Amino acid sequence: MAMWSDNLHGYIYLLDMAALLYLGIIGLYTYGWYNLRKSPQTLARNENTIKVSILIAARNEQEHIPQLLQSLQEQQYPHSLIEVWLVDDHSEDDTARMVNSFKNKHPSFPIHFIKNQGQGKKAALRTAMLLASGDLVLVTDADCSLPPGWVRTMVGHFCEEKCQLLLGPVRMKQQKTLFGKLQSLEFISLMGSTAGAVGAGFPVMGNGANIGFNRQTALELNAFSKSDYASGDDMFFLMAIRKRFGSKAIRFVHAQEAIVETEAQPNLYAFLQQRMRWVSKSKGYRDKYVILPALVVLIFNLLFGFTLILGLANQLFIMVFVLFALLKFLVDYPLLYLTTGFLRRRHLMPYALFLEFVYPFYVVFTGLAGLFLPFRWKGRRYKK
Repeated sequence: MAMWSDNLHGYIYLLDMAALLYLGIIGLYTYGWYNLRKSPQTLARNENTIKVSILIAARNEQEHIPQLLQSLQEQQYPHSLIEVWLVDDHSEDDTARMVNSFKNKHPSFPIHFIKNQGQGKKAALRTAMLLASGDLVLVTDADCSLPPGWVRTMVGHFCEEKCQLLLGPVRMKQQKTLFGKLQSLEFISLMGSTAGAVGAGFPVMGNGANIGFNRQTALELNAFSKSDYASGDDMFFLMAIRKRFGSKAIRFVHAQEAIVETEAQPNLYAFLQQRMRWVSKSKGYRDKYVILPALVVLIFNLLFGFTLILGLANQLFIMVFVLFALLKFLVDYPLLYLTTGFLRRRHLMPYALFLEFVYPFYVVFTGLAGLFLPFRWKGRRYKK
């Protein structure tokens, strides 16, 4: 009995330490959110003199490509200063036919549809960037839709001060199912951490569905070069920018006019495969500012989830699990509340407490599976 009590106290102490570290990180992100530079009321005078290259990799996107093309055509920025490079990554559906049909209907719209010279998103973006001529490069995904002021807003922030990398806001489209709403809320939490980390002075993540950067800098840093990872085009570039120019060269675009919408995953299998793909690149991280927060989150959620399993042997651990779930909810709530407000998804907040009980198991599974197991994405199988 005494040994069990000692082990219990030791375990609770370890969980407490992990929770305090987690509290410190989320607290810092929340402070960072309040410290973000807001969108300028008036954009830079030379905003309409910047040439913009929009790069998009597309593979089997026949369901989504029409809305993307329509939202590109509706951009409130001079089309004479825009060039779109849409790269077909060996699609096996009607993506190519739909793009060519759009081009025929809108011959004056500056869109270039080319074949990927390699395989995968990074190769596609690299192919396009070597052909692009814009001062500012914007990258989005083929399943996204863009607000009319997207290009204009991103250009305004690029001109406002000397920054090298813009991290734009992304949200999922409105969801009807419980799974879709939980997925959307979890995605919002990632976006809150993205923005908060920038505001705190140490950007640690971004989303490749909405980024912008200086093209010349990207060429110098050999952005989107071939690597062993199926993901990470945004993260590795972010780390390279911070190493060369410092954290102040990276800015989160705190403007609702720049919010890009992306599709949710249709089912649990596709969702887990996507998250495993995101995690798979972490083997290539060498940046302590990226590694340490991710490690703290993984360890805390590992201990947190394991606490419920221990509850099968001792009901006391079930009480501990519930208590820490409530405490974690209180820690996460302020940042989640701020981010859902900014992204206009405040109606999802009632699902936040339920998500707290599910989140540890998903994080631990994808965190470990993404490092060691193969996964499938866009009809391709990737090995570890």
